[in-house]
Amino acid sequence: MNHHSRRRPIQCGMTIHPGNDCAYSCVYCYIPDMGFKFKKPKPCELSPEQLALSLLYNKNFIPGRQGTYIAIGSIIEPFQPEIKSLTLSYIADLAKLGNPLQFSTKSYLTSADAKMISLSCNWASPLITIITLDESKAHTLEPLAPKPAERLNTIKNLAIAGLKPFLFLRPLLPGIVTMEEYANLIGQAISHGANGIVMGNFRVTRRIIDAMKRRKLDVSEIVKRARLIDDRQRAISVSDIQNKIERQFANLVKTYRRSCCASAYCANLEHCMHELN
Repeated sequence: MNHHSRRRPIQCGMTIHPGNDCAYSCVYCYIPDMGFKFKKPKPCELSPEQLALSLLYNKNFIPGRQGTYIAIGSIIEPFQPEIKSLTLSYIADLAKLGNPLQFSTKSYLTSADAKMISLSCNWASPLITIITLDESKAHTLEPLAPKPAERLNTIKNLAIAGLKPFLFLRPLLPGIVTMEEYANLIGQAISHGANGIVMGNFRVTRRIIDAMKRRKLDVSEIVKRARLIDDRQRAISVSDIQNKIERQFANLVKTYRRSCCASAYCANLEHCMHELN
């Protein structure tokens, strides 16, 4: 047993942490503000069976398709090399509980990885994070993460395996990524097999703003949208960008503002979690 047996679900569901740190070191990431570090992760000490048992002991967790949503990757990248095999095993064992299950990733997943996930949990909801196709900009923002082109191929591999991948536009970065870039990115994701788009927000802290400034990124629009920037995580307003994306693409693919909606869609549920609360 560990914290998985005690924690409460958050908006996207009961979060599962296969490791405790992340080496991708994305400039906009908030995990250092939560006590995690930018370094290679250590695998969670729980075996897949022990993790499932921890959830069943958790009084806040309800098993089954109509039960608590499961979300893997809300804090760290779950398919980093040091924890990839553990994450795949977690997915396989958690699928036995039957709950809606989602993972978010920036990693490249091979055809074999995608087939393994599909065979163990064909209702899994994959969220593939890509924020721009501009390689120079992506390298500045996500210096150690896989290239955007590799993530597009991850979408393709998952779709071929029979899953329903979504492009995860998170964070939305006003003033740094343009609407033209978003339109190009979404078009490419659809052509690679994306079933839809989940548009996330952007949570900032003083540390994140300072890190972006050091990399010569123009944060003026972000600062303007933020009512207050301090050591707390605060979401800036990006509803105007979300509205534009919905108007342009809602007739082509599913467009959601909450990740749990994509999880419900993949699990063939009529309502997503936040609609039931």
